[in-house]
Amino acid sequence: MRPAPIALWLRLVLVLALALVRPRAVGWAPVRAPIYVSSWAVQVSQGNREVERLARKFGFVNLGPIFPDGQYFHLRHRGVVQQSLTPHWGHRLHLKKNPKVQWFQQQTLQRRVKRSVVVPTDPWFSKQWYMNSEAQPDLSILQAWSQGLSGQGIVVSVLDDGIEKDHPDLWANYDPLASYDFNDYDPDPQPRYTPSKENRRADAGRYHHRCHRGPVAEPAAAAHPHLQRQLG
Repeated sequence: MRPAPIALWLRLVLVLALALVRPRAVGWAPVRAPIYVSSWAVQVSQGNREVERLARKFGFVNLGPIFPDGQYFHLRHRGVVQQSLTPHWGHRLHLKKNPKVQWFQQQTLQRRVKRSVVVPTDPWFSKQWYMNSEAQPDLSILQAWSQGLSGQGIVVSVLDDGIEKDHPDLWANYDPLASYDFNDYDPDPQPRYTPSKENRRADAGRYHHRCHRGPVAEPAAAAHPHLQRQLG
């Protein structure tokens, strides 16, 4: 006896429901499709001269070495869309067939999720207990100050959307020679202003306040904007 059509439909609905519910029940996370960008990481052991020749041949722009060993390079192609759901198979074949290329990978966007802003509720928070606490271990900042350590000669790198290099909290200790904007490929780390980025100088300001109110009073600030455009 063949099952009734209604029974078949009920079984199909049950199977689909279990397939949708089961991943959440066992703690699986939904898989996001990668978003490919117009940049490639390429390994060429022959060095920068060979990479320049390779870039000119296939229309890439050589943005320089990734690591100090001089074998891995950052290539960008201006003719490729900046965001795509599929890799560029033409350039993949070109790089794969080239005997000078040991390894390559088209880069993808890395997902970034904003953290929620937490307002401190501890009434003693303003006392900065982490600097001078007798009840629990602290950061030993007062002991470091007593030894004459102020951070002078130290460069603190801030990887963020950018910093306001001309702000009074930062300008005296800002180091332009150690800063670079990886979004626009220039040495200016000034951020693009949006309502959700009003705290752009906060992290750097905590370290580099020119009035010496931060825990590390005299280090240089190096900015590396890299999060605003290429990270999703």
